[in-house]
Amino acid sequence: MSRRKDILVIGDAHAHPDYDNSRFELAGKLARKLKVDVVVDMGDWFDMPSLVSHNRGTYLAEGRRVEDDLAAGHDADHQFKRGLRGHSAALVQLGGNHEHRL
Repeated sequence: MSRRKDILVIGDAHAHPDYDNSRFELAGKLARKLKVDVVVDMGDWFDMPSLVSHNRGTYLAEGRRVEDDLAAGHDADHQFKRGLRGHSAALVQLGGNHEHRL
């Protein structure tokens, strides 16, 4: 009989260039403390406000840059891995609720 797997599920993290990413390090520390085997990212790790189509042409879109969004997401990933500090857990990343058009 195989051993059970401990799983940490993170839903809609939304790393955003205007918000502090220290919560991602805390999530990594939690995964390490709980010694989880698998971390499931339910999607939307990157918020990507620069690509929100319903804000196009409004003041909410002013100054938004894809580069800033990507940097925030990558920083969140770095923070999470820093929190894990050597604990190895499988990472499963789901796609989120992005709209895809053909």
